[in-house]
Amino acid sequence: MSSEITYLDVPKGTTAKISFGLGSGDVVSPGWTCDIQLRDTDTGVLMGVDRNVTDVSGDNLEFVVELTAVETDIIPARYILAAELTNASTGEVLEGLQGINICQDWVY
Repeated sequence: MSSEITYLDVPKGTTAKISFGLGSGDVVSPGWTCDIQLRDTDTGVLMGVDRNVTDVSGDNLEFVVELTAVETDIIPARYILAAELTNASTGEVLEGLQGINICQDWVY
């Protein structure tokens, strides 16, 4: 079974918030860690975003990723934001994917 990736339009050089959760309604904090990477969809090249995320939603159900204006100031194209959620106690690892469409912002 394949799942289609949806793309979020993000104007070049702006901030964007994306959330990743367990999908089960379980809390992500404490016990889980979240690492993210932004990669070019065509080449798989890492686009400078490779970090740990510690911000969680108020109900502790999702990690909240904020891509900064600097991180989105890249060539307009389609990218994949991948999140790896890891539970160190159980060894469970989950992956979340969000398509990011960096688009040219024509009004400055």
